[in-house]
Amino acid sequence: MSRDFPSHVDPWRLVSSGQGFSGTWPLERFERLAPLLAPPLDGEVSFTLKFGRDTNGLPVVDVSASATMPLRCQRTLERFLHPLEQRSRLGLVRDEADDVSLPEDYEPLVVNEGQIALTDIVEDELILALPLIPAAAGESVDAGFGPAVEESVNPFAKLGELTLGKR
Repeated sequence: MSRDFPSHVDPWRLVSSGQGFSGTWPLERFERLAPLLAPPLDGEVSFTLKFGRDTNGLPVVDVSASATMPLRCQRTLERFLHPLEQRSRLGLVRDEADDVSLPEDYEPLVVNEGQIALTDIVEDELILALPLIPAAAGESVDAGFGPAVEESVNPFAKLGELTLGKR
């Protein structure tokens, strides 16, 4: 593993060589992740990216990232720190049609020819790992969108009784 690495890499070449990268980046470096966090963006993300082939010979990237994310509790609106550990295996594919050949527990990483930013791989995984509705420890946020409706109740049942009664 290397601590010195380029910003963009050719993933297909890295798969062939079995190369990996590990290090840390400050949270503020992630432009798409930053708006989802509660300022100030102090802290950093520790990550490991390992390119290679799985036991079936498929090209993969093993991603591991950990950070303490500053989030806003959706119940109290207070800032809190959320520990996050994300591990995933990404199967490299050249287009979206190729992802059908991946095992069910792999996520596709579509890379045609060319290079990809290492930060983009890590940032995508962090965004996907964030809670849908952030809530501080001990707080709960109801994810429902209104009162529960009994599915067995048919709103037209009374109408049916009225029309059947007239015959």
